[in-house]
Amino acid sequence: MSHIEVEPEELTGLASSLNQFSSAGKDAGTALGAVTAQHTGHAGLADAVHGFVSDWEFSLTKIGENAAAMAGKVGQAGQGYQMTEDAIANAASGSAPAEQAPTDTTPGP
Repeated sequence: MSHIEVEPEELTGLASSLNQFSSAGKDAGTALGAVTAQHTGHAGLADAVHGFVSDWEFSLTKIGENAAAMAGKVGQAGQGYQMTEDAIANAASGSAPAEQAPTDTTPGP
């Protein structure tokens, strides 16, 4: 028989890290795009940095977008697992759930 174990807090932490990663890539691209010869001490090095940013801008943007999308999905999964864990704990203790899903009050045919 299989055994699945999920730590909702770890999923939430991973989602936060992915969001930070996404932002860091965008911030790094912006910062590198602003590099000048005064910053590097050599115009050729500044040009090389600009070339890198230009060549990799699309890829870095896609990596950031994918990291942000993954963060959303992982965060939702963490919330879902936490809600399930809370519902199981409430049911096991005999207490009422903190929040119930709305019921359909539409009259039937």
